[in-house]
Amino acid sequence: MNRGGSKQNYATPADFIDAVERRFGKLTFDLAADETNTQAAQFYSREQDSFTQPWHKLQGLLWLNPPFNRIEPWAMKCASESALGAPPILFLTPASVDSNWFKQWVQPGAHVIALNGRLCFDGKQ
Repeated sequence: MNRGGSKQNYATPADFIDAVERRFGKLTFDLAADETNTQAAQFYSREQDSFTQPWHKLQGLLWLNPPFNRIEPWAMKCASESALGAPPILFLTPASVDSNWFKQWVQPGAHVIALNGRLCFDGKQ
């Protein structure tokens, strides 16, 4: 297995996004996307570098399905932007409840909803 070396920009399945929007509302901004996999009308592309953007100045419901091979910086950014008053961030992560990044950045302030089973990302077999 080439851990972290695999394709990292698979789209979140449409039926999962539909369920998310039924529960939480319409996604207004995708924090890590491109034209082929965005889940909202507005998004930060790789070129716009989401890490340098002020998420706390955005409006609405934010979506984040980051590359799982570098998830800790995304978790840290979620925590810091939330502390600055960011709107709700729906952050899709692998179930890594025993990892340091989860304990440090997610567990202290996030409302965690565990999924039963795995998602099959669009384009991934």
